[in-house]
Amino acid sequence: MEKKRIIALIDMDCFYAQVEQRLQPHLYGKPVAVVQHSSVNYRGGGLLAVSYEARSFGIKRGMFGEEAKALCPDLTLCHVPMGEHVDKADITRYRDASAEVFKVLHEFDSRIVVERASVDEAYLDLSALVHYIFETTDPFFKYGKPNAVDSFPTTHVADGADLNEEEAPDFKYDRVESLHSFMLEACETKDEYKLKLIIGAELVEQIRNDIKRSTNFNCSAGIGSSKMIAKLVCSRHKPGQQTVVFNEAIPEVFKYTPINEVRNLGGKLGRALMEKFDIKTMEELSKISMSNLSEGFPAQAKWLYNIARGIDEEKVTARDKQSSVAVSKNFPGSNALKTDVDVKFWLEGLIKELVKRLIDDQITNIRTASTLHIGCTTDIHLTRSIQMKTYDPEALFTSVWSIFRHINKDPSVKNITLSANRFREGIDGRSKQITEWVTKAMDRAVNSVIDATTSADIENAAVPSEKIAKTSSQTSVNVLNFFILVIFDSLCNLMISYLFIVIQYKGR
Repeated sequence: MEKKRIIALIDMDCFYAQVEQRLQPHLYGKPVAVVQHSSVNYRGGGLLAVSYEARSFGIKRGMFGEEAKALCPDLTLCHVPMGEHVDKADITRYRDASAEVFKVLHEFDSRIVVERASVDEAYLDLSALVHYIFETTDPFFKYGKPNAVDSFPTTHVADGADLNEEEAPDFKYDRVESLHSFMLEACETKDEYKLKLIIGAELVEQIRNDIKRSTNFNCSAGIGSSKMIAKLVCSRHKPGQQTVVFNEAIPEVFKYTPINEVRNLGGKLGRALMEKFDIKTMEELSKISMSNLSEGFPAQAKWLYNIARGIDEEKVTARDKQSSVAVSKNFPGSNALKTDVDVKFWLEGLIKELVKRLIDDQITNIRTASTLHIGCTTDIHLTRSIQMKTYDPEALFTSVWSIFRHINKDPSVKNITLSANRFREGIDGRSKQITEWVTKAMDRAVNSVIDATTSADIENAAVPSEKIAKTSSQTSVNVLNFFILVIFDSLCNLMISYLFIVIQYKGR
């Protein structure tokens, strides 16, 4: 199975920072960091994203703004917007930008399976499209030409000798020569899988170009036989580059790969492995026997044994929508909620923010959540679930408060989480809030176009005017389609009621 798949990971480079730079084109090429809202008043706020221009000054994610400014006085700090209904971060602008990227991915070719991994990451299963190209063209001839590397301007081959100089100063790495040798060897030996990797790499070059052309965002990519391998090599030559790895080179790559840098091994499991066996790299993990793994980690032994050999059979699952829509707020230390008044205040705000996001989701995806999960943390974590019959904030507050009113406020409340899921296709035409939210959505669409066209000279803006118009048009179409469906659903309900009355009348 492993040698038949061509899997890629698309990873947007310091995505939040790129979104801010696109909003303010004068920031292109300058050091930029994005500050999380919740900590904005403490030491300049914690940094969520850092542009590569800022990283050259030693600035890293997790630093405070004041510390970063000391390293680079010219650093621009961009703040995540505050929520409309509650004092917490509103990441709508980043979600909207992410939707632009995923639109490009879904429109590239229907044979590609796209899995949304996060707001700025996507896994692609290119296998079906690559197989078709392999069977209907002559890749041996195409990629055997001396100038074939011209189609791969940002592609690297991970073979152990491609590490950055600071990590391995003895290695001399030439990207073009390494790529040319790899392609020539694949053609001469007629290695079908390596040629398919090359086809996949060319497709990813094209996909990344489409993303750049459509959104003005840069991204990096990894291409290999599995999700784990694709993610591992994706960061190898960031930013704006892509890396392909063939199966035979995985042991060489693993020689210098820390265990905690591998997907699903970055947390407690990875630390436990390193401590128990006194190891650091994936190569060292590959030398641990199955019996020793079973003794120390019986539930994960088989998976660990395979991962250490580059084998990961997890499928890329088509997923372009969030499985849930949620809001959450922490109340640490002295900010913990101690009274019903405090809890009610925050519940009302969080519910309004959740409804705002649910309505936006309803407009975009034409679906309705049916279950609301309620989480509350005091000294323990409590969870409850209720059926969602409406998106009306007042009705939802009544339902949620009926649960919260029975929660003891001593010890005080340290976290509230509301998460809606179990979506059903379609919309609820009887919702009292729909018309109001549709109107607001239209207003936001119009205002976004006005802001985009007045924030900078259109001729010099990073995003062309036709792109702005296209985005506005698409938003208007989504809203219009949503409104039509609301009316249609309401008419259907009226018709059913009418038929029921007629049947009852005739039955008398």
